[in-house]
Amino acid sequence: MKNKFLSLSALILTAVLAFGGCASSADPGKESRTDAAESIPQNESQTTAQTEPETDPETESETEANMKIPTGTKGQNPIISTLFTADPSAHVFGDRLYIYASHDVFPSRGCDLMDKYHVFSTTNMVDFEDEGEILSSADLSWGAEGFMWAPDCAQKDGKYYFYFPHPDDTENWNSTWRCGVAVSDSPAGNFRDAGRLKNSAGGFVGQADGTGNDYGSMIDPCVFQDTDGSYYLFIGGGAKLYYAKLADNMLSLAEPLKRVPDEQCPDYHEGSWVFKRGDTYYLMYADNEPGGNCMRYSTAKSVNGPWTYGGVFLSPVRDCDTTHGSICEFKDQWYLFYHNAALSGNGTLRSVCIDKIEFAPDGSILPVVQTEEGVDAVGERVLVSPSKGCIASITDEAALSLYTDVKTYRASSFDYGGGCNFNGTAIENLHLQGSWFEVNGVNGGNGGRALVTVYYATQDTCATALVNSTGDKSGDGYFLAMRGNGSWSDYTAKATLLVDLNPGSDNSIKFTCGMFGVNVAKVTVAVIPAKS
Repeated sequence: MKNKFLSLSALILTAVLAFGGCASSADPGKESRTDAAESIPQNESQTTAQTEPETDPETESETEANMKIPTGTKGQNPIISTLFTADPSAHVFGDRLYIYASHDVFPSRGCDLMDKYHVFSTTNMVDFEDEGEILSSADLSWGAEGFMWAPDCAQKDGKYYFYFPHPDDTENWNSTWRCGVAVSDSPAGNFRDAGRLKNSAGGFVGQADGTGNDYGSMIDPCVFQDTDGSYYLFIGGGAKLYYAKLADNMLSLAEPLKRVPDEQCPDYHEGSWVFKRGDTYYLMYADNEPGGNCMRYSTAKSVNGPWTYGGVFLSPVRDCDTTHGSICEFKDQWYLFYHNAALSGNGTLRSVCIDKIEFAPDGSILPVVQTEEGVDAVGERVLVSPSKGCIASITDEAALSLYTDVKTYRASSFDYGGGCNFNGTAIENLHLQGSWFEVNGVNGGNGGRALVTVYYATQDTCATALVNSTGDKSGDGYFLAMRGNGSWSDYTAKATLLVDLNPGSDNSIKFTCGMFGVNVAKVTVAVIPAKS
């Protein structure tokens, strides 16, 4: 969990990661990276960068200003750009809305690298706080490493129960799925491993329970609280959906799992979510649509069904084959929470989005319009500490102006490896898998958040980097997107993010690349000076 150093706005909308996202570009551009400095004419700014004498990191100054509460009413999609998140389960606990999401660890290797769950919260649907990491596979006394897939959470009698799919065995992961449970007194952290959810026969959910069911992939748990106070588990992937009532202890099932008939949820794939609106129960799920799953739904007058098919309400999402989400009401408005891959252009690096959902007079769900601007704020805008902010970049001028102690580090001073090289002006060939560069001797001031700005050039639509800093206590790093500026040598493009640094000048910031190409000329690091 990242330290909470400052009380400063991180509503902080991103200029680099925002609308339009990142997508792959053609390989021919990669051929020009090796000799970018020679083959592409240098503009005036590059010439200056190459000929000015290299000096020790220099301090620049900016004008201080008072921090202001963010203005405007719109959020953005995706809502989180500091890490990759997917499969959002949304719940209202008290006066806050919480999103429990899976975490696609960057750089991606596949579904096994999903780990380190975070929870995000808001009071107005626009200013989100990252409450930090709440559970990882390393915290468990059982199961494989990684493979922490789509979770859910429920509250009962002051306790919060976090449910997550996780396999018993790494080698045979797809045939040993179990439903883990962790328990906390808070919706936002301190979850403790409570083991595997037990079935009604005393074994674990997914194991034989005397029914003869072949359960297969017991993934994507959804826990629904009915109006009578009963709790139900819906679970299953691989075209099989099961459900059962939970026992009072929330750690076992009160009855054997029953399968929802295929005809009641046509083309069911995975990702079930159940909610109730008025007297109608809704069951939403992801289908098997080739090339991009859709979200469908069915309705019923009882949580036990029978369910009547309602149709498709969400078309395939951007740059991603999968779909998974939840529907929740907050402050008299219904919302759909889902994911896409707009930031990365990679379906294994997804990002949570929110859009409004509307119902017809007969209760049917109207098709959802996927937007880049997101939803309107409901209630006053609030300040979010940068250490809890979900947006890594800053465009808010008042927030920027606080970072007045600025030092510049040029590419000639970087350490680098993994196949990349220095062309006299910039680090290039960062498209190579495992390529990296590192800025050392970074001034962290008195410690805390620092504003990092990367000056770069790329003809790819969007290059990405995993950023690790010495002050990052959680150890999972930060994500940086560098959108294309149409050149391999115009180093005026810049991307910003906030990182944690230790006090003093013995910090390092490492950028691990390998997902599309970028040439980097310099990095600036700014801290808020200590008060005299």
